[in-house]
Amino acid sequence: MKVAKRSYRLARRRETADCTREAILTEAVRAFGAEPFDRVLLRTIAVRSGVTEQTVLRLYESKESLFVAAVAATRERIVARREEAVPLGDVAAAVKRLAAVYEEWGDATLLLLSQEARVPLVSRVVDEGRAYHHGWVKRVFAAHVARRRGARRALVVAQLAAATDVAVWKVLRRDFGLGPRATAVALASSALSIAEHG
Repeated sequence: MKVAKRSYRLARRRETADCTREAILTEAVRAFGAEPFDRVLLRTIAVRSGVTEQTVLRLYESKESLFVAAVAATRERIVARREEAVPLGDVAAAVKRLAAVYEEWGDATLLLLSQEARVPLVSRVVDEGRAYHHGWVKRVFAAHVARRRGARRALVVAQLAAATDVAVWKVLRRDFGLGPRATAVALASSALSIAEHG
């Protein structure tokens, strides 16, 4: 009987720790997506998570480690959305899905990009994101890219990566004030034009 009670208590503690860890991570994702790295305070994340700063440090060790965990959690969500199945070769659908991802995460991504020159940890994260985006372009536009050779192929990949970049979404949505649907259509038509004629 004692063993069963002890196992139950340990399981409850683990469950509570997991919930606490998740609450902190959720708040960290929000905080790092809304404020520059150097303005985010562990104390604020702790308060908003309903724990002490010492608890945050016990579970995540440092602000840098928490940032890395928050970025990993965010990247996992973004990649899952970007990689959702679309009909094979349906480039327009894939780019429209990308636009939907930018609707959710575009502003946070732009904030991250604005810090890459001055925060080395952010720079590493941004480089990983760029590498993923370039790989995504090669997969989504594989049939179009395969028709080109050598320098022409590299140029088309670069053009497609640029045409589908979050910066273009920002120009369409924030600078010109297009709605989400019009922005998605504009991104898709621009990318398709490059893919077919570039």
